Amino acid sequence: FSFMVLLVASLHLINFGNHSFEGLHSNSGRSGKNIFLSDKVSFLRINHRGLARGQPRTFFMGKPAKNVDPSIPLASGRKLVIYPAEFSDVTQLYGLQSSDDAAITGSMERKFFPMHETNADCVPMSQWQTKSFPTCNNLHEMGILPSLQDDSLRLLSSAGSWRDAWRFKASVARPSNEKQILDNVIIKTIKFEHTLQDRYLEFSRVDALAMERLTSSPYIMGINGFCGVSVITERGTNTIEHVVNRLSSRHKVDLARKVAKSIAAVHEIDGEGNAAAIAHNDINLGNIFTDSKNNPLLNDFNIAVLMMKDYGTNQSCSFPGHFPNPQWKAPEEQVGPNGNAIGELNEKVDIYALGNLLFRFATDKSPWREMASTRGAKLTGEQQKRIAHLKADKGVIPMVPERTLKLNDPYIDLLLEAMEWCYQFKPEERPTAREVAEFLEKSKTELDQNLVEFGRFPKSI
Repeated sequence: FSFMVLLVASLHLINFGNHSFEGLHSNSGRSGKNIFLSDKVSFLRINHRGLARGQPRTFFMGKPAKNVDPSIPLASGRKLVIYPAEFSDVTQLYGLQSSDDAAITGSMERKFFPMHETNADCVPMSQWQTKSFPTCNNLHEMGILPSLQDDSLRLLSSAGSWRDAWRFKASVARPSNEKQILDNVIIKTIKFEHTLQDRYLEFSRVDALAMERLTSSPYIMGINGFCGVSVITERGTNTIEHVVNRLSSRHKVDLARKVAKSIAAVHEIDGEGNAAAIAHNDINLGNIFTDSKNNPLLNDFNIAVLMMKDYGTNQSCSFPGHFPNPQWKAPEEQVGPNGNAIGELNEKVDIYALGNLLFRFATDKSPWREMASTRGAKLTGEQQKRIAHLKADKGVIPMVPERTLKLNDPYIDLLLEAMEWCYQFKPEERPTAREVAEFLEKSKTELDQNLVEFGRFPKSI
């Protein structure tokens, strides 16, 4: 199994022209090059003799195959690039070898990752943050072409800007010599248009490491393996947005409590009461799925931040922001004149993002949507700038629709109260994720009891 993303495992990168291909399965007639094609996806399989011990590599081209002669050579000027050009640091092996392997253990002090971007006095908060535990065989043992042909491997989504998601049906042998087909595996691979860089390898290492460390939480997506910039995870049953639309207000509170607990698990990865060692940095509806029982599964740690500490004072170090989004980001994450976030960031950006989720749960709308010119229209650049100004300079939070306020639903009011707590302008005044979860649980219990006493039993109690 060797998608382009797995190319990292052999340290090669190939760049192609903007070509697609037509046909089902053809041989171009050129030595070492085969093309697998369908009406949905296209792959190019190339055997480079003298490189990677002559092993073939298959690349997902990212586009449907049509209307181009499959014998077309690579675009003029394109060439094979060996990546990286020089072996300069043991971190180049992090996606390929265990950080505990004897071959690199003795050189761990040479590592460049993780490192703080702006403060040389900041060091990893815990030793585990420097580790890597790839399981490349899990990926290489999956035959891509046979899997595509028998439909056990299928492109599930290309909606993300960073990775493609593939559904994989695994065949598992049973003691009775029968086979069981498991359809709960997702393979994520980097999109073809992205170049391979050290920081992308680091993104994937952090993504896999975070999920590996958080397997004790029932509200974190399970990981089955990773290699290079590819990862194998469990498959969620639904998106949380799809699920929350069907829930009663009472059950929305329960779901919100579990989401808060998933964030608490992330921030308390080194134990309750200790400084947060990870900030997820991308809490949103698209990164939370649900299992078959509608429990949330927090996912996508590829831009998570491994929190660091000042080696002199032992205090947590803040981190810079790189992913501005006025509609969704906290006030301190808004971009200033120099192009950087205006504030010092820490794990409390996740709490503000939790406020966005609570807004959505309570109102059935995304925050700031009232500024859009028409229903369903995207916010314009000027509207985004206006939101950034309101957040950063005036501490304004999104307006709750009047129809929501008129519901007089105590469970909706509870969600709004928790939302306002998370939306505090100053990060230090925001609660912890655990405090939000405990507040929702205690308040919901009290509401339930009050309704029982007054004879107003919730339909789903």
